[in-house]
Amino acid sequence: MGITYTYPQTANSTASIVQPCESEELEILTPRPAVQKNVIFIWNLDIFKTLMTESYQGDKEKEVLLEEIDDLVLDLAEAHFNYKDLQHYEMKNVYDNPLIDTGQTERRSNFSDDPEKSSHQTNETLSAEEKQRFNKQASLCRKVKKSYCEKCRQNIDDLINEEKHQQWSKVKQNMEALRHKWLSEAITSLQIINSRSSCVNILYTTSHLIPALAHVLLFQMGNIFKIENIYSTANIGKEECFKMISEQFGNDCNVFVFGVGKEDEKIAEKLKMAFWKVADQSDVDSLHHALKMNYL
Repeated sequence: MGITYTYPQTANSTASIVQPCESEELEILTPRPAVQKNVIFIWNLDIFKTLMTESYQGDKEKEVLLEEIDDLVLDLAEAHFNYKDLQHYEMKNVYDNPLIDTGQTERRSNFSDDPEKSSHQTNETLSAEEKQRFNKQASLCRKVKKSYCEKCRQNIDDLINEEKHQQWSKVKQNMEALRHKWLSEAITSLQIINSRSSCVNILYTTSHLIPALAHVLLFQMGNIFKIENIYSTANIGKEECFKMISEQFGNDCNVFVFGVGKEDEKIAEKLKMAFWKVADQSDVDSLHHALKMNYL
């Protein structure tokens, strides 16, 4: 258990950091916030489910907990991000969209056509019908960004009704009891990284992007994972996603990948990134200790 590669630390950046969620009005054409970081920590969202299922295969109570979490995530995704309108669009990042809509107007669109056509087209090559469809998607993405930036500051009891809040409180208590408070310890580790000015936390999911955003809100990690730092690999694969992230922050950055299996490890090794396996409670404990003692 541990890191497979190590790299020398670079000097802390003194560049000013643009905070992406301060503006009251977010435009779809607003460029990705400019940041300069030296150490990138890439996390697999599947870590949470892996830690839940580890050592509890076939356990009925565990299965019920996972189902309840999934239900809460889908409720949040629909309530705050209009998931039903976006579930057919495979976005690797909320900034990955046709970028047609300026945010100033809402256009009526027929959304019944195939949404899987490539978004890598310019206005000049798009038909009126395609522009209409892509513009609808861009408008929805703009709303997702604005909603996330507003909701990530709020407590979970402000995002769900009283009945759902009671359900989540019970689920969380049971989850912490089953897994010996691994969630609290994992979030503490993320907060340690987040407190370092030269570091940034990146999250990726192998499924759709929108439920990943809802997961972050549910687990109260919106202050840790900013929306531009949350990715989906469903359409592009993990390797391409890791390359994109590395290029986004600069290829001279130190990159650590926290994953759950051999696939994550092999890709990290291929791209010469450090890898730390997080598949059970002992991995969480070791990671927290390494961060707390500044070994990592």
